[in-house]
Amino acid sequence: GQSWVLLGPNGAGKSTLIGVLKQQKPYFHGRIRRAPEWQQVERLALVSFDQQRRLVEREEKKDRWEEYSGREQEVLTARKLLDSEERQQQQLQRWASALHFETLLDHSVRSFSNGEMRKLLLLRALLTHPALLILDEPFDGLDTDAIQWLKQSLSTIIQSGVPVLLVTHRVTELVPEITHALCLKDGRIIRQGPRKDVLHPEFLQQFYAPATQVPASPPEPPPASAEATSTKDAPPLIQIRNLHLRYGEQVLFQQFSWTVRAHEHWQLVGPNGSGKSTLVKLICGDHPQGYASDLTLFGRRRGSGESIWDLKQKIGLVSPELQVGYRQSVSGRQVILSGFFDSIGLYRKPSDAQQAEVDFWIQQLGLEALAPADFSRLSYGQQRLLLLARAMVKRPPLLILDEPCQGLDPFHREQLLTLINAIGNQKTTTILYVTHLPEDALSCIHHTLRLPEATPEPCP
Repeated sequence: GQSWVLLGPNGAGKSTLIGVLKQQKPYFHGRIRRAPEWQQVERLALVSFDQQRRLVEREEKKDRWEEYSGREQEVLTARKLLDSEERQQQQLQRWASALHFETLLDHSVRSFSNGEMRKLLLLRALLTHPALLILDEPFDGLDTDAIQWLKQSLSTIIQSGVPVLLVTHRVTELVPEITHALCLKDGRIIRQGPRKDVLHPEFLQQFYAPATQVPASPPEPPPASAEATSTKDAPPLIQIRNLHLRYGEQVLFQQFSWTVRAHEHWQLVGPNGSGKSTLVKLICGDHPQGYASDLTLFGRRRGSGESIWDLKQKIGLVSPELQVGYRQSVSGRQVILSGFFDSIGLYRKPSDAQQAEVDFWIQQLGLEALAPADFSRLSYGQQRLLLLARAMVKRPPLLILDEPCQGLDPFHREQLLTLINAIGNQKTTTILYVTHLPEDALSCIHHTLRLPEATPEPCP
């Protein structure tokens, strides 16, 4: 009859505790007693970022097998991944309809945005009739309508008798049916019990504050140059003309044109699947249709002879897709250094000046404790902070931030937003910012690109 919320700052041990419950992590002391219905680990359904990472990794391995064998395998669609039996078809259609997922069931999972992937994993968990539903930051990456749907669904699930363990940083995401709270910090239980007795605003403010405060002071801008100070006659950073792009019957862009000039900070908004992540990939050179489109970046038309690495040198990127793909077992410092070379992992010796720049950003973001740690063993939020430093070490002309606050606790979120605003106000880096949450808005941004929901294109 209880459902719990698990709260804690980045690195508190929340993911480790989930791993112990799922029997995926060993423990050397103590005892765990399980109810009979919890004896089967499969009945403890989990929705987490690590699942998304493993799914993408599996698809990448399949790509490499196809390259070596010369034989193509079947495309993995959402319907095939769910692999529902005939008797579950009605339930699948009901949940898919409620999550606005019906049109995506026969799409390749490789084409899904971050939010769509979250919906898919949640749908798969619900179809298992779980004895316990564990949701690790399930609201991250979802648009406003999907967040409201998930809240209503959580209430319905709990009322139907399925207990829920919700891991989140935002108290605003709790539904009334969450009865208890467990607060972790540095691997220890700080407070636990009935929700009304635990979650007082004064306690939460103190709970999330780090032991040593790290001021988010504005970084010093790089030395001004003629190119940086004179932008009146400079070509646009981004210019897209009459873009048409579709996935199957879903039209993402049709006669789409957009221009971004230096020092014009833009926010991208739109529902899940509207094409925000696709647009980011086009700009970063990670989408094949970039060569077939009328796309000009930093004054040069794509496909006119520039290398992809010349392009990436001018772009700093933080995105869920980058984080999913960054699976190297290297130190946090090496992750930041890899930003100079746009690589996953570090394969070149950095200069003394590059080392000094990394020291600067480690201090700015308070990453001293994370710099020597193994990146692959850090929490989602800790990895996100390191990837932001990785994006900024080049002091790029264009900084693309796709849901940068995902997985961050309230303190680090506020610190990060303050720092990004400081960068934007210096007018040396142009910011392209993607977020679903109004509270994560930036005061330095005065332009908005609003993308509509993708629509089916009628067959000819």
